[in-house]
Amino acid sequence: MSRIVLICAPTSEHAYHQLQDFVAVIPPTSILTVAACLERVGHKVILLDADGLALNFTACLSRVLDYHPDYIGVTAMTATMEIAASLCECVKKADPKIITIFGGIHVTALPVETIEQYPFVDFVVRGEGEYTLPKLIQILNSKDSPDELPGITFRKGSKIIDNPPPAPIANLDDLPSGVRAPVGVLYTARGCYRNCTFCSSKTVLGRGIRYFSISRVMEELDILVKQYKIRILYIQDDTFTVNKKRSMEICEEIIKRGYKLEIMIAGRCDEVDMELYQKLRQAGVNWCCFGVESGNQSILDSVRKNITLENVYKSFAAANKVGFHIGGNFMLGFPGETWDTAMDTINLATNKLEMDYASFAICVPYPGTDIYNYAISKGVKMPNWSGFGLVNSPPIPLSDLSVQQLYALRRKATFDFFTRPRYHLRLLKKFKKNIIIRDFAKTGLAVAKEILAGRY
Repeated sequence: MSRIVLICAPTSEHAYHQLQDFVAVIPPTSILTVAACLERVGHKVILLDADGLALNFTACLSRVLDYHPDYIGVTAMTATMEIAASLCECVKKADPKIITIFGGIHVTALPVETIEQYPFVDFVVRGEGEYTLPKLIQILNSKDSPDELPGITFRKGSKIIDNPPPAPIANLDDLPSGVRAPVGVLYTARGCYRNCTFCSSKTVLGRGIRYFSISRVMEELDILVKQYKIRILYIQDDTFTVNKKRSMEICEEIIKRGYKLEIMIAGRCDEVDMELYQKLRQAGVNWCCFGVESGNQSILDSVRKNITLENVYKSFAAANKVGFHIGGNFMLGFPGETWDTAMDTINLATNKLEMDYASFAICVPYPGTDIYNYAISKGVKMPNWSGFGLVNSPPIPLSDLSVQQLYALRRKATFDFFTRPRYHLRLLKKFKKNIIIRDFAKTGLAVAKEILAGRY
């Protein structure tokens, strides 16, 4: 059997600079599941999560080479492709016999371009890799050709072979568990039935939602609580509240077991149900994060968010009523955005909604999204992949707003939201005062450094 290293390349310093201490490093659940599938058929698998282990580029490369792998599998987002590719190139130069394989959303969206751009990448695995990667390694170990294997793209002589896409995994319960402490990350479903223009989820997972059985979900949660002693759980579904009956059943199972967890979920603004919200609170859900995106109805409609501003008001009111800590995610710079529509978003977040945290991103046209296709069709000048970061690179203008205007809007949104006395009073009432004061001082200093460096 083979020795395989699965790598999450080091990205935090590059992506977040002074803000990296404030970014949660989430266990890479998807790659953990791939590792479990490889182990199930007998391979020796090592997972190297560089950010989780606080490894810089040099230390990560050194570890990879020390393991003497037969294969490496690298996952990366668009903004971190250059770093991941450089790591792959260095591995290949050090030992040309190592087979290099890339996976993830970016390469699924642009598989042929990835093989063309990076000659040291041997294979791209597209979509869900849990079944495809073990099959690929089995074929390569037997010295056969992977010409007929769905879901891969590779170079064969002077040609690039781009095989048909893989079928979605029909029964998610067939997948083995992949767990990691101390923060528990759990999926109860894969995919989303929505079609937002800025989201690339459907590129890997397809349209629609597939569910793990509730017995499987609870089996994983039992392992996380009993074996790994987690107290914090992040349910990483695109929207946990989409299926009320199922969500209620999962909550009932958590309550029945008496688990005292702090749970965070994502919710949609058009799925408000007080009965469900109350059951979520009983089960330990204390953070609910809503993707609001815009405070302008025309912009919401144009990006196919399929919510109304009235939905937003009602969902935040209900979430406050049951006692959730509330996070709001907002985005500036969509196609068609003007200064006035962006100010509608800032005004909504700062003056019309009550929440405990807000993030203000500038829209990035990631490959695999409709907005990326829009940008290409409009001749938008694209940077290299490292220029597709949320905070580490200049904005990519998708409307008449300039780079400097987008910077100014994000600074204004951040300043207006986080400097309100009303907001500070809310936090001081809900959280420990010494932690609030400490975190605001550290965050303020970090943001100031980013602004002085011209990155925020």
